[in-house]
Amino acid sequence: MKIITSKNLFLVLCSFFLKKHYFILAKEASDIWDYLEKAKGGNGSQNYDTYFLMGLFHYHLKHVSGIIRFLSSALIIPGSHQKGLQELELAAKIL
Repeated sequence: MKIITSKNLFLVLCSFFLKKHYFILAKEASDIWDYLEKAKGGNGSQNYDTYFLMGLFHYHLKHVSGIIRFLSSALIIPGSHQKGLQELELAAKIL
């Protein structure tokens, strides 16, 4: 049985990035995004951990360039500096 943790997912994405496997990276990131959407649940969800990871996605995808930006916009989500910061602020409410 595989245990999926945010650390495991992050390490997988870093591995694909370093090996320049951009299409695999985009597919894995898309799958992670789907997991986050499911974990967030319906409107009014108080699962602040998902907002933290989603905020990181939104924020950092705004700052990438080249093929990674294209793939993220086409397959996952477009980057958004503002939306990323808003989600990170929501996640900070738990502290």
